[in-house]
Amino acid sequence: MRSPILDAVFVSIPENWGDGRWEVPLRDILESQEVIGEGCPVPMPEECPQLAFSELLDPETVQHFVDAWQALELSAQKAGGSLVIRSAEQSAFVELSEEPTPNS
Repeated sequence: MRSPILDAVFVSIPENWGDGRWEVPLRDILESQEVIGEGCPVPMPEECPQLAFSELLDPETVQHFVDAWQALELSAQKAGGSLVIRSAEQSAFVELSEEPTPNS
């Protein structure tokens, strides 16, 4: 089972056809690297999109990130918790909306 962090982290790259940006989820990059590792039958990125995605990040670095995240998930589970992914805006809202707790 893959971690939800793979759907929450993106690489933002410039579009080839305009001034915009294109976001590629880490999940797609990792899956592309796996396809390439198994042998993509064509040498051109136009014919094999996985070839282009696989080169966005260093495969070893991606694997280290995935392994580290999974270790954090396991540690949180052992403590009876879970990891939660929030945007900076969501985190700020939670902090502002929480009632202060009295000291005991």
